[in-house]
Amino acid sequence: MLTASMRRKLCVQMLRSYESVRKEQRRQIETNRFIIHPFSDFMHVWSLFIILMLALTSIILPLEIAFYQVNSLLVTSSTSTDYELPYWEALSIIMSVIFCIDIVIRFRTGHVLSETDDIILDNSSIAIHYLKTWFIIDIISAFPYDVFYIISLDVNSMTDVQKIHALRVLKVLRLIEIFRLARFARYTWFMEALFWKRSKILEMFNIVMTIFLMAHWNGCLQYAICFMEHYPHFPPEVWIFRDGLHLGGVSVNRKYTRCIFRAISQMLAVGYGQGPPVTTSETWVVMASMLIGITLYTLFVAYMARLVASLDYSGTKYDAMISGVKEFMRFHKIPIPLQRRVLNFYDHKYRRKFFDNEKFLKRNIVSPPLRKEILMFSCRHLVRNVSFFKDASTEFIYNIVSRLKFQVYFPREIIVHAGHPTDGMYFIEHGKVETRLPEGEIVEKITEGGYFGEVSLVFNEDQETNVVAVDLCDIYRLSKLAFQEVLNEYPQIKSAIENLALMRKQQRKRTSIKDETPSRS
Repeated sequence: MLTASMRRKLCVQMLRSYESVRKEQRRQIETNRFIIHPFSDFMHVWSLFIILMLALTSIILPLEIAFYQVNSLLVTSSTSTDYELPYWEALSIIMSVIFCIDIVIRFRTGHVLSETDDIILDNSSIAIHYLKTWFIIDIISAFPYDVFYIISLDVNSMTDVQKIHALRVLKVLRLIEIFRLARFARYTWFMEALFWKRSKILEMFNIVMTIFLMAHWNGCLQYAICFMEHYPHFPPEVWIFRDGLHLGGVSVNRKYTRCIFRAISQMLAVGYGQGPPVTTSETWVVMASMLIGITLYTLFVAYMARLVASLDYSGTKYDAMISGVKEFMRFHKIPIPLQRRVLNFYDHKYRRKFFDNEKFLKRNIVSPPLRKEILMFSCRHLVRNVSFFKDASTEFIYNIVSRLKFQVYFPREIIVHAGHPTDGMYFIEHGKVETRLPEGEIVEKITEGGYFGEVSLVFNEDQETNVVAVDLCDIYRLSKLAFQEVLNEYPQIKSAIENLALMRKQQRKRTSIKDETPSRS
């Protein structure tokens, strides 16, 4: 429960393996078994609980400051010992106790050095680190100053002026608890681990909730500031009086609704609420509200722009590449019809999504086993159609497919010219090609899954026919040089392939014109 947990993804990621997690567990047991590991199950549950408490604090605290403390001075007797705790004060004490417990737990919880990612489990080092970092903020924000201040008051002997002064002091003391929200910064890593698979919907939810909380705090604090300044006699020109919120019997729900409407109107710079600010203090509060709103709006637009771009990252890279291609063709004054063919080529090859296939599969971006599995899945069916590859081993097939080069041909483009030496074999993934005599007579049609040029891998001879693309064709090419490299690694297969290639060559000489051959295997 207190040791490093294998169930926590962040723990495995940090320590790099399950075996390292076991070693970390043994290290903790040997050094100090009562220290709480930062990646333990207990810390996982406690962190989630503290995050929920912080979320609750961020919502309840401004409501308490703005609307509910006014009743605290009315629920008192002549002595502090007879003080009856209202609901909000009781909740405040419970929250304070929870955060005090969190301080004690922090003194017993290891931490990760940001410089080296080392996990510190030594008692004295943990205490010194906590005292130097978050302890002061935590202890100041955890103590319920307002509750003890209320208990210390003798309300029955206080004048109205003294009560008003005490009420203002209470609201200031409650504001100190804002520092509790600084704990959110420490739990960022936990929230990342909790939502390991990053979700765009979750990110959008976070930014929307941030804006809502700012409007929530803005509206509540505007009411609290105006209330503290003018209570109990509100001049007609202040916004609380204009909105009728100073009258007795007005519900908290109505007050909160008007405050939120006022705050959002100012933050969006579409209005001031019921009317423009009149007093000096109102004017400054409204200006601060507008500046906060403009800042949040700018950040929101920038964030959403980045989020939308990240949703189609490959598409954005494709657009950038196409812009470069267009500039190149414009600079070299390429004819318009040829420009269209080039753009169609890129559009078909990448399907409007740019990715570096060579970089991903040929370099050390993924591990060799993963690269092998991807290549075999992508191209194995093409190679297995070839008669003299059918009985080859899986390793041989992998060495073949790992050397294939992807190419795209448009209709009427000549893939192989008659009278020229053929230096490779071609596998048709999509599309259809025709082999034609130099006079234009069609000899053969080859469709998806078919292949041609296999004899040239073994024999040095000129191509007798033109091979022309009929449709848009996605083709993989195996060069003769690459094939010879594979044969050198598998000499036992070389003679068998040469015999099959010879038989294939003789068979082709006897082949008559066919209407269409869907595939040759």
